[in-house]
Amino acid sequence: MRARSAWALPLWAGLTCLGSACSSGSAASDRGAVDASDGSEGGADEGADAGVTLTYQPTYSAIWNEILAPDCSLPFCHGGSADYLQLPSQAMGYVSLVDASAAGPDCASTHLLRVDPGHPETSLLYLKVTNPPCGSKMPLVYGAPEYLDSRQTAQIQAWIAAGAPND
Repeated sequence: MRARSAWALPLWAGLTCLGSACSSGSAASDRGAVDASDGSEGGADEGADAGVTLTYQPTYSAIWNEILAPDCSLPFCHGGSADYLQLPSQAMGYVSLVDASAAGPDCASTHLLRVDPGHPETSLLYLKVTNPPCGSKMPLVYGAPEYLDSRQTAQIQAWIAAGAPND
């Protein structure tokens, strides 16, 4: 009985996360982000979870802090030990994204780069948050009405178009 309980709690916790949401609040409306269609002008929005301030700056640091870390680099998402994209830290995330080939079971056959510097239209990261050619749209949020808001996808697009520099 003792051996069973050792694996039961982590399994239950993982299934609970996957059953409700992989992210801790990926939908822009959950974080308090203002949609571009609301008429607001630039500035930074204060996110509801973990005090994330959304600046929408097209830099890797901003994308990591505002999107990847709070929405993707979670234990049961890309912060875990799956065979596809891993984002355990900001530095490793950059290496895993830029000029790296897609390797997941659904997307490896596309032969796309995860981030193709200068080319958001052929970058799997940008495609996965807009109109994915393979697998699921990201971030994977069960029951959420939306994923990233239009300013967040534009932030990713602009960073990639600028050559995806590591700031």
